Amino acid sequence: MDRRKALKNMGLAMGYTVATPTLISIMQSCKGEPVVTWTPEFLTSSEGAVLTKVVDVILPKTDTPSASELQVDIFIDKFAKDVLEKDQQDFLRMAMGKFTDKALQDSENQK
Repeated sequence: MDRRKALKNMGLAMGYTVATPTLISIMQSCKGEPVVTWTPEFLTSSEGAVLTKVVDVILPKTDTPSASELQVDIFIDKFAKDVLEKDQQDFLRMAMGKFTDKALQDSENQK
């Protein structure tokens, strides 16, 4: 067995396990709100909305601005479009799609 692949898979599994409850609450809080206030250049509009929510969970508004107020989500989208190599862009698109699909699936199962 390739140890690198095993470690990578274990890391991904741990990430999904930790991120799923947070993402479920994010997806449930998205209902009835506008999708995004900016138009993503790399991601889809729905993925951009998810990205905005995720960065705000990581860096919420306190006595300092939230991540979306600092336009971290816009930076990530532009970085992915302008800086990442093609294979990295493809991986990000695949991962973001699976991430949002899994979150939506899990939020439907909680109803």
